[in-house]
Formats: sequence, structure tokens, C-alpha cells
Amino acid sequence: MKRSELKQIIREVIEEGVAVKKPKSWDSNFTMKLIKAYENGEIDLDDDESISDWETDYNGGKTPKPSLGSKEILKYALKIGKKPDGSPIK
Repeated sequence: MKRSELKQIIREVIEEGVAVKKPKSWDSNFTMKLIKAYENGEIDLDDDESISDWETDYNGGKTPKPSLGSKEILKYALKIGKKPDGSPIK
């Protein structure tokens, strides 16, 4: 880990209490579709079942094992307030 990355994490921990790390799948079509589904009301971040149902639909009707990490991706997107393409979240 670079020194600048470590400094950023420390700043976030001090400011927020918890560091938020960019998800591995951040720059993907999956993330854009996930955020669009959230904006359209198809996913409720507080309802794990709605997230699981969306992941199952996205995965062709099969429940993904392990989970696709949708909740963490949405939390990150809402925290930074933008999509991977830089546009704001509605």
C-alpha cells in the first residue's frame, strides 16, 4: 500500500470513524446496472431480500454464491455521491 493511500484511509477513519474502500467491481457494467436499479426503486438498501432478489435476477435466475457484493457497492456509491462514470446519483 502506498503512503498516500494509507494517509487517505487514516483521514477517512478520523472523519467518518470507518474507512470506505472502493469495491473491486466499481468500474463495471454490473455496478452501473445496480445503481440504475437502485435509482428506479427496484432495490431497497435496507432490505437484504430485495438485494438478493435483484442479484438472482441479474445472475440469470440463479442465486449467486457468494453474493455479488451489491450492498457494499451501493453504500460506497451513496457515500461518494456518484456513479463510476462520474455522474451524480439521483
